[in-house]
Amino acid sequence: MLLLHFGFCLGALAQVRFTENQGQWPAYVKFKSDLKGAKLFFSEGKITYLFYNGEQIDHAQHNEDFTKPLDLHAVQIDFLGYNPSAIYKGISLFEDYANYFIGNDPSKWRGHVQHYQKVYISDIYPNIDFEIFENNGSIKYNFIIKPNGNPALIQLRYSGADSLYLKDGNLEIVNSISKVTELRPLVYQEEGGEKKILNSAYQLRDNVLSFEISTKRNSRKAIVIDPALVFSTFSGSYADNFGYTATYDDSGCAYSGGTVFDVGFPTNTGAFQVKFAGGEDENGNSGRRIGYINRDCGILKYSKDGKKLIYATYLGGAISNDQPHSMIVNRKFQLVIMGSTKSIDFPM
Repeated sequence: MLLLHFGFCLGALAQVRFTENQGQWPAYVKFKSDLKGAKLFFSEGKITYLFYNGEQIDHAQHNEDFTKPLDLHAVQIDFLGYNPSAIYKGISLFEDYANYFIGNDPSKWRGHVQHYQKVYISDIYPNIDFEIFENNGSIKYNFIIKPNGNPALIQLRYSGADSLYLKDGNLEIVNSISKVTELRPLVYQEEGGEKKILNSAYQLRDNVLSFEISTKRNSRKAIVIDPALVFSTFSGSYADNFGYTATYDDSGCAYSGGTVFDVGFPTNTGAFQVKFAGGEDENGNSGRRIGYINRDCGILKYSKDGKKLIYATYLGGAISNDQPHSMIVNRKFQLVIMGSTKSIDFPM
């Protein structure tokens, strides 16, 4: 088996969660992850990164330059020639979960949505698997090439970047928000409990990335392609949420309430701008769409020692400018939230 090992320091959160789509997002999204300065979407045969300027979000949350458009940039990676029958699954379940109560149609609400530590795609190419996960605060991904797998099948097309080039054996991906460096891949086979390093290099042609392995390998053993990816020039902000209120219950559990911004899956790659907190466009149309960032309530519950997140609930309407002002837990351990909304379809 051959393992192609890649890594990238994406400015990950303390614990990266890959959230499964159970109907809270469009059907073509399989998993989503919130990262520092970016959101990551998995769909069939592709990965999409949506970069945003955290400082702009922070200003908007504080009502600074509230009407100023926000800058975003989408970069998409397509697995050319991928297997449409590949199986996508989450690995290593987190104990906490999420609830999505968006809009006033209960059939679209989703509760107990699971988070995973890893996404694993079986047979993305014949006899080749793919996995992505957090490692020491960074995001890493591997290609696992099983016996009889052909590394030449791996063809990754990048679209939406301002520039894409090889430098000192690394792949440089530049967009209007940040710069991403995919470090040269580490390719190895395991023999006798040790890693045998194979000479390898990126090949880039017409924005399509592939891997050249020059060392003769044992075709009866797996290969790992293991690269590292470093995200730089971030704003340094996790400002996709903003706290307003907190409370506790008689058991000692703590609750916090604030706002979180939400922007949907980008329909086009490259740089674009959006308005913050929903509202109407120049034609008087409104709603949850690309071109607007909505602000929903985010409610978090923690264990009494504060070390464990029990759940995160997202609450809002389709034209969301929703925020909680205060909260209290009654004797029946029901959380009562007071706040404001401009949404005509706030969940009731």
